[in-house]
Amino acid sequence: MKETRGYKRVKTKRMSIASKVALNGIIVGVVICLVLIGMTYNIVSQYLEDAMKGNVIAMAEMAASETDGDLFETLAPGDEITEVYQEMQEEMFKFFKDKDVTYVYSLKPLNEQEMQFIVAADPAGDPCQIGDPYDIQEEMKEALSGQVAITDEPVQDEWGVFYTAYAPIYNSANEIVGIIGVDCESSNIREKANSLMMTLVITGLLCLVLMILVNIIFARKVGT
Repeated sequence: MKETRGYKRVKTKRMSIASKVALNGIIVGVVICLVLIGMTYNIVSQYLEDAMKGNVIAMAEMAASETDGDLFETLAPGDEITEVYQEMQEEMFKFFKDKDVTYVYSLKPLNEQEMQFIVAADPAGDPCQIGDPYDIQEEMKEALSGQVAITDEPVQDEWGVFYTAYAPIYNSANEIVGIIGVDCESSNIREKANSLMMTLVITGLLCLVLMILVNIIFARKVGT
């Protein structure tokens, strides 16, 4: 009788220890999963942003290199119906095949505080007209000095919130006569990041379920 009671006490103690071990294992597993999900999300989100910026910069450089600076200089308000304007605009439209690209346009200085649109391509069919003003940004000044530049943070204007890359346009005399701008909606990165987050959460939950099952099996073996 005493041996039976002693055996029960030992078994109960083992089960109690096993339960604690299992619970601690589950808690540790949850913490590890949350930390890994958070770290992975931040790392991949930064990678997506950097990759998008690099892609938009490449698009701006390509668009600028394909723009005839000499013809660009000839465009003036009212030339939207000319063959030169329409051919330049048509060249811009091919860049919309890239999902990162939202708008493509060219500008040149209007005064010290403003730039003016020259050729603009809008998938919605409502582009800016030649001469429409736009407040100058530091990245535009960099492009006018010969550097390819992109906004560090999204910039909001009347058309949306964008990361924008700028590249200089050269004429045949190797003079900078304007710049190309390529916009990418910041929501593009957010959508990709949210999709990634959903995948990470599902993966994390599956791993967590597996950890729980392993701990339960371990607890039962310890308890027996």
